[in-house]
Amino acid sequence: MSWNEAANSAWFWALIIGGLGTLYFLPVIVALIRQAEHVGIIVMLNMFPLLWPGALAGAFILPRKQPPAPPPYIYAPYYLCPAQYPPGDSPYY
Repeated sequence: MSWNEAANSAWFWALIIGGLGTLYFLPVIVALIRQAEHVGIIVMLNMFPLLWPGALAGAFILPRKQPPAPPPYIYAPYYLCPAQYPPGDSPYY
């Protein structure tokens, strides 16, 4: 297959346009995968082609969102944890 035949193929142009579209939205994809803070800033920068390198750099540089704090551990009373003491050795009865 020659390049002229490939250039006239719909599959060729679909791959080219799809690849360029993926490359253009790469900063947003990276920011979403990294769960970066302020993804909206990356989206806004990505709207302007001249600011695309800044959007790509920002996608890697912006800090990740902090995960939520774990819930506090609630200590169960001794009678809910029978394996804590061998039978007959419990100090509570």
